[in-house]
Amino acid sequence: MCDQVGWGNNVLAPSPRTIDSMLTELDRVLNEKAAVKDGGQELTYGELHRYSLRMAHALKEKGTRPGDVILLDLSVGIPLLVSFLAVTRMGAIALHVHRLLKQDEITWLMHLSKPCLAIGGDFHLTNLPTFSWEDLNLSSLPKEVLSPPMESDTAMLRITSGTTGRPKVIQVSQRQLCRRIANPGVHYRSDDVYGCPSPYAFPCYHIVTALGSGGKVVFRHAATQWQIERMIEEDQISCFWGVPSMYEQVAMAGSPAVEFSSLRSAISSGAYLSEKTARAVMKRWKTPLYQFYGQSELGFLTESGPDTPTGSVGKSVYGVQIRIGDSEGKHTSDNMRGRVQVQTETGFPPYLSGEQLPIDEEGWWTTGDLGYLDQNGNLFLTGRESELIHVGGFKVDPLEVADIIREFDGVKDAYVFSRPHPLRGEMVAAAVETDGLLTPGEIRKLCHRKLPRHKCPRKVFMISKLPRNPLGKINRLELLNLLNLRD
Repeated sequence: MCDQVGWGNNVLAPSPRTIDSMLTELDRVLNEKAAVKDGGQELTYGELHRYSLRMAHALKEKGTRPGDVILLDLSVGIPLLVSFLAVTRMGAIALHVHRLLKQDEITWLMHLSKPCLAIGGDFHLTNLPTFSWEDLNLSSLPKEVLSPPMESDTAMLRITSGTTGRPKVIQVSQRQLCRRIANPGVHYRSDDVYGCPSPYAFPCYHIVTALGSGGKVVFRHAATQWQIERMIEEDQISCFWGVPSMYEQVAMAGSPAVEFSSLRSAISSGAYLSEKTARAVMKRWKTPLYQFYGQSELGFLTESGPDTPTGSVGKSVYGVQIRIGDSEGKHTSDNMRGRVQVQTETGFPPYLSGEQLPIDEEGWWTTGDLGYLDQNGNLFLTGRESELIHVGGFKVDPLEVADIIREFDGVKDAYVFSRPHPLRGEMVAAAVETDGLLTPGEIRKLCHRKLPRHKCPRKVFMISKLPRNPLGKINRLELLNLLNLRD
C-alpha cells in the first residue's frame, strides 16, 4: 500500500462533507476575498455564497426538490459554477452536459437520468422546462432556511470518458465530491490564482479543491498556445490547469523560454501526457508540471510532486490506498508488476444504471490499469489490461509503442491499437498525428530501430487530427470510424 499524504488544508478544518457546509464556512472566514473571475465579472467568497444560495431558493420555487436531477447546459464560467453550487447545496443532483456531446448522447443521458429541468440551453435542445442563469438570480435572498443535504446524498452525476464504448453515468456523493479538499498538497494555496481555460470539460474536482483551499479561480477562453500564455501573463496565473492537448500545443512552440512572473506550477489531468511533451513544456515555461492519475469513478487517485521519479504518476492522495494484485487478485510485493487496485475511505460510487463496481471481499477495486509500486509508494503505470495486444505468444503494451512513436520529429501524437491477424491472432497498428511530412513507411522504419519486431506496427495510419472526447482523451470508436475500420 502507498503511504497517504496527510491533511494539507490551512483554510478549512475539519474537512467539509457537503458543498453547503463548505460554502457557509468559506463565507465566514473569507467573506471579502476574491473567489472567481470570468471576463469582467468577479465574485468574492461572500458573493459566491449568496448568489448560489439565492439561486438554490429560486430552484426550490420552481418546484425542484432534493434528489431531483437538473441538467446544466452551460459553458465553463461563473454561470455554470454558481448553478452547480446552487443545485448541490439544495440537495438536488447536478448533471453538466459538455458542449461537445452529441444530441443522441444527450437524449440517452436524459432517458437514463430523467432530469426535471434545465439551466442554460447554450448548446443542446431539450424538451425540458429551461431557465436562464440570469432569471434564477433576479429574486432577493429569502429568509427561509434550506434543509441542508446529507454527506451521503448524491451531489452530481459524472459521465465516464467513453473512449472505447458507450460512457457510463456515475453517482457522486456530497462527501466524495468534497474529498479532494482534504489534501490540496503543494499545488493548492490560499494565495494562488488558478487558470481554468475553456473549452474544457467542467473540472468540478479541480474547482472544489481550489475554492476549498481559499484560492482564486480565473475562467477564460484559451484554446491555443498563444491564448494560454497570454492568459497566464495578463491574469497573473500562479497555477495553470490544462488537458494534454493544450500542453501539446505549448510544447510545439519550442524555444525560447517564456518568463512568467506569476506562474508557480502547471497541472495536467484528464488523459495521458507523454514525457516528451511534459519536458518541452517545463523547458519553455521554466516551471514544474504535475500530473494527476485518476478514474472517472473515483476522481484523483495519485498526484506527482517535485520528487516523483521519472515515469511515475506519484503517490496516492489523501483517503486513497493503492496496491498491486496478481492475476488472481492476491497482493504482490514492491516492484512486482500486476493489476492496480484501490480502496477509498469514501467508498465507491454506484453507476446510475444500477451496475455495481467489481469490488472484492476485502473492499479493493481493480481499476483495469497495469503497473507496479516502488519501495517508496510511487505508482508506475505500464498499460491497460484490456488494451494489451496479443501478438502470437507475446503481449504488447500499446502505451510503450506510442511513447516510442511520439519521440520522432514531426509526430504530434500517436494512438496504438490492435487489429486482427490471420496467423498471429492480433497485430499492432498505429494512428499517427503528424505535421504531414512523415510517411507510414518512415514510421515503421523508425520503430524497427527501437523496438523488437513483434512490437512494431504492421499498419500505420497517418491522420491530421486524432479525435478526442471533452477530457482530451483519444476516442477509439470515432478513430476507427474515421479509418473505416471495425472494432
